[in-house]
Amino acid sequence: MTLALLWPAPLFGETPEPSASLTPPFAWSLLWSGAWEDKKDLTQRGDLRLSLPRQGLTLRSEILDKEPAEFHWPWEHSSVFARSFDGSGAAVQGGLYHNPTGTRLLYGALDDWGLPARLRNTWQHSAPFAENRKPSMADLKTAPASSADPEFYLYLGSPHLSFPLRKADPPDKTFDEPSGEAGDENATGNKDGEAAELVGLRGFGSARIGQSDRPTFGGGLEGWFGGKVNVNLEGFYTGWTLPAKKSSAWFSESPPLPERDFRLYGLGLLTDTRLFGLSSDWAWSETFAWGRDFYGALGLRIGRAGTAALKGWQLSLAVDKAGPRFTGSDGSGPGEGFRTGTKIEWRGRGGRLFRANTTLRSPGLEEPLNRISAGLYYRLPPGQGPFSVNRFSLSADWDERDREKPLDGLEGAMGFSIRPRAFPPWFIEFLLGEPEPGKDAAGGFLTDFWLSPLHFQASASLKGIRQDTDPPSYSFYSFKAGGDLSWSPRSFQFRLGLAYGEQNDKEGLWDFSFSAGVRVKPGRFGLKIASADFPGNWAYTLSWRLEKK
Repeated sequence: MTLALLWPAPLFGETPEPSASLTPPFAWSLLWSGAWEDKKDLTQRGDLRLSLPRQGLTLRSEILDKEPAEFHWPWEHSSVFARSFDGSGAAVQGGLYHNPTGTRLLYGALDDWGLPARLRNTWQHSAPFAENRKPSMADLKTAPASSADPEFYLYLGSPHLSFPLRKADPPDKTFDEPSGEAGDENATGNKDGEAAELVGLRGFGSARIGQSDRPTFGGGLEGWFGGKVNVNLEGFYTGWTLPAKKSSAWFSESPPLPERDFRLYGLGLLTDTRLFGLSSDWAWSETFAWGRDFYGALGLRIGRAGTAALKGWQLSLAVDKAGPRFTGSDGSGPGEGFRTGTKIEWRGRGGRLFRANTTLRSPGLEEPLNRISAGLYYRLPPGQGPFSVNRFSLSADWDERDREKPLDGLEGAMGFSIRPRAFPPWFIEFLLGEPEPGKDAAGGFLTDFWLSPLHFQASASLKGIRQDTDPPSYSFYSFKAGGDLSWSPRSFQFRLGLAYGEQNDKEGLWDFSFSAGVRVKPGRFGLKIASADFPGNWAYTLSWRLEKK
């Protein structure tokens, strides 16, 4: 089974199911992954799934374990383990999934996304662009989390209720999709590129209850029209008693607070079409002894990158605001703020991608700006020559949240590719030696191994403290520059990284890392060697991922 089984049913219509005679009545998969870091912890994950494909059911059992288990390098047999394993760090969790509707019943530590996640630590997320929205859902964590308590989670999704309305043109294709032949039969069974236009509706609801008595409820409706228009409306509620809070300093934005009741109501709306998308989030919180306040967000998309609409161009706008006494879905206050975001994106043939974005932020709607960031990114199609530039990026940041130490920064990166196979034949023969009679210099396992392409990325960042002078002057704050070289011959992967950085008056440090991995039929094995103060302290990490599908 694959992770696709964990997602709800598709947005537009139902996916045709394979013939029952070709679908096995029973399937299973087993995953074991982990990492063992020198002088730290051994982290493991086991994931067993039993499924009935014809019924669309999957039973999942997962074990997450994190134990202090030192090993010493070079190997010392007398003290390999610092302590024996007692299973105190293990967590057992599981769930039952119904694939066609996305319905699931889970118990364990959970990861969530969608509306509840967007209302948590709002300023730590990117600007609320419409195309970045995800449906509200939760699933089991795949990494141990000491601070996460096990919870029960129930998600109920209704089947897609849809009926054909009339025939219409098929949806837009991306530039990377091959064009079909005339008269080909599409997924709906119609000829000559016609698709059955559907009108449909589905509903969903969820409940989440943990040991810490923090109930969370959500639900909504989703409707679609002919694969061209999708509308999603969802609501969210949570509430519990927040613990007492003490001030961390003599002067604090929030005073000491007793235990207090907290309630949060949220509403999200998404309208998505070929030419535009519109999203909106609204939340209202009520906290005893603290107050009531709101959070609001709007996102607008014009065009769709990579499609024929507007020749592949896309313009995205976003704005959000939080009141000073708004409390997020995790019970903490993100603080007052106002933010706007703009993004222009274009996707072309061959994987071309251009993106330009800006973000402006201030403490309030009528307050002066205290942070501005902007970025450019361009990805080129794979080159055919020996050397090629495949991507570059540039970003700038102006941060005045700390009035005593305003920081301005620049960061840039550029990626290169080296293709040994594109070198002249005489150079390949010089590099590998003269081939045996009857064999091509560019053939064979070892030749293919050594002629695999190499990828190199160079990056640099510089930050300075702006002085209050005219014109502005800067004092040094931090600098970092480095490079990363990767090589993936056959089933092997190698990566080498080296960087140098300085900050304030601290001594500069070299950062070195080397990793090697090999892909085998059941999975992957890897080894990483790193030193954050090269050539000082060293860290060694063994990792693995084995899977039976």
